[in-house]
Amino acid sequence: MGPLGIGHAQQFETELAAWVKIGPDDEVTVLISRCEMGQGISTSLAMVLAEELEADWAKVRTEWAPVTLEYAPQSTGSSKSIRTLWKRLLIAGATAREMLLEAGALKWGVPKETCQAVRGFVIHHATGRRLGYGSLAEKASMLKIPERVHLKNPKGYELIGKALKRLGTPKKAKGELRYCYDLKMPNMMVATIARCPVLNGWAKTVDANAAKAIEGVRYVIPVFGSPRETIRRKWAYMRSNELQARGASDPVSPAQGQTGSSDFQDPWHPTRSKVVGVAVVARDFRSAQRGRDALRIQWESGLNGNVDNLLIAGIFDDWLREETGKLILNRGNVLSAEASSAKTLSAVYRAPYLAHVTSEPMCCVASVREHSAEFWVPTQDPWNSVLTASQWTGLGPTAIELHKIEMGGGFGRRLSTDFVAEAAQVSRAVGAPVKVLWTREDDIQHDHYRPAYTCEIRAGIDDGGWITFWWHRIAALGSYVQLLTGVDEIPYGVPNKAVELLQGRLPEPVKTGAHRGVGHVQNAFAIECFMDEIAAATHMDPFELRRKLLARSPRHKAVLELAASKAGWNNPPPNGRYRGIAVQAHEVGSIAAQVAEVSLENGDEVRVHRVICAVDCGRVVNPNIVESQIFGGILFGLSAALKEEITLQKGQVVQSNFHDYPILRMNEIPSIEVHLTPSYRTPVGVGELGVLPIGAAVANAVFAATGKPVRRLPIRIARPLPDTSRG
Repeated sequence: MGPLGIGHAQQFETELAAWVKIGPDDEVTVLISRCEMGQGISTSLAMVLAEELEADWAKVRTEWAPVTLEYAPQSTGSSKSIRTLWKRLLIAGATAREMLLEAGALKWGVPKETCQAVRGFVIHHATGRRLGYGSLAEKASMLKIPERVHLKNPKGYELIGKALKRLGTPKKAKGELRYCYDLKMPNMMVATIARCPVLNGWAKTVDANAAKAIEGVRYVIPVFGSPRETIRRKWAYMRSNELQARGASDPVSPAQGQTGSSDFQDPWHPTRSKVVGVAVVARDFRSAQRGRDALRIQWESGLNGNVDNLLIAGIFDDWLREETGKLILNRGNVLSAEASSAKTLSAVYRAPYLAHVTSEPMCCVASVREHSAEFWVPTQDPWNSVLTASQWTGLGPTAIELHKIEMGGGFGRRLSTDFVAEAAQVSRAVGAPVKVLWTREDDIQHDHYRPAYTCEIRAGIDDGGWITFWWHRIAALGSYVQLLTGVDEIPYGVPNKAVELLQGRLPEPVKTGAHRGVGHVQNAFAIECFMDEIAAATHMDPFELRRKLLARSPRHKAVLELAASKAGWNNPPPNGRYRGIAVQAHEVGSIAAQVAEVSLENGDEVRVHRVICAVDCGRVVNPNIVESQIFGGILFGLSAALKEEITLQKGQVVQSNFHDYPILRMNEIPSIEVHLTPSYRTPVGVGELGVLPIGAAVANAVFAATGKPVRRLPIRIARPLPDTSRG
């Protein structure tokens, strides 16, 4: 285990069935292949394996699994950890249990069938003898791994379904968990990077003399946009050889390092790639930050210098008016149904770019040597981080050792590995361990944002109030996951449906990436708000319309009815409050319905008082963790729905910190109720589920309050004009 693993690693542990190790004191260590970023996955996955192992939960610990193909895939996102590892870990636990049983039977010379595994012991019932797992692990590891194992009857589960406390909570409460920002090691330096304010711009000229004059600054080096250019420049090893020839004892001494502008005009290796950033490497963060502030850089904006978010939104509108897109789904005959519909409705919905604003900004520690390298990375995708490190160091993946460490939030941001690439470059350049730190301003202004989104929905309604066709047209730039999840399989009974994606040419200045809930969030907002517009047009109650259209989707209908019942939908809300409802399924198979109760303060301020959420996520592994994930998802989505927005001006992100990129505050948190439906289906993920319906539920409550549909996020209510009439 790396120096920053989960939990406590014992000496002399014995590995069984790849996923579990047992120490001589009977302590069981479960290897966790997915990444912990506060969602509780390390506890839930350990519970699954420990259940079949018949482990004593008081002696269960966790440790990161090594980054190898044996544990692939190791990326953590899209709420897939429980769903993809459920059966795999059950089998691993049962396999280890059977091997321990066989070892005990051999030690006593009795038939295996006469032995039983119970809470960390193998027991021989006929004689009452018992042996702890620790005393049997070494012998068990020498046995042949059984090809088939018998899994427990779920009715006998003793851990799964219980509200057990998280394994990592005591260390967090005591401040003992170490994050990347906390990491220290001998000879480590700290770096900050100046990046072009205009996204995708580059440096034309750099004057680093003032920065190098600051006490504590060791190096000022270029950061390239090309791995080829980085590898071609033998920065560290050239300098090391030069210093050794001079008899230097300190390979990172500024007095013997670089001077002037040679970093950017190396006479031996002329630059072929754009310098996209300038790294200041120092003995500590404050010195590095002061050095970065002292740099004098002339930036080149490129094609994006005149791009703003209004221009991008206008281009999306043009695509909707003028372009024909790619048909993602084409069921039935939409055009024929449109021609014969008694009534046709249409609406355009918009959502902005969003930043992730993780609690811990991006950070990576790299120690690049000539033939090997180590990285300490809070990452959601360890293997991709290894490949990135390999690409930017020129070393093979087997020469890269990656240590996974705790994350101060992920939300999809740490699926990207740009900060790993930067650390690889900087450490390679200086030939020493370097911690590359991003500030909050760096994090907000150079994120991989959730894509901006514009869509048009058209639907037809017959005389009976049934939807005859549904045509959903999306104009945006991004991947399938970022734009289309949740749009092609809505559960409402619609016989004719088309989904169309329009993506033309655009000098896109914004890097986009995964964001908690990905395309589900924007699509749920548009779909569920449009459902309320249909309800208003047909004079139906929004809940009743949905229930009618979910007649052939019993799971969705049951979740919807549970949320409405718990919210008292059929009873009037308190005076001055209004309710909205929404339902959405996640691609992994989990379903959530939410009712939001809001009021309008000062005429244009939306105040959310209460959120009731019903969830079907299959069998619940740990109800405490499920509920906390739904709570967190609701707050995450509510913050985005009411407050968050990234805007561009002349190619630059306007927002820089929480003063102009506000997030939900503690005094704005509503009362939240989570109700879980009993289920014996295979468990599926909930990490993103709570985010999906909340924006639409609140928007629909605002629609109920004002009579005006909400078609844009974040939700803004136009303040009424003052009455200037004279009596």
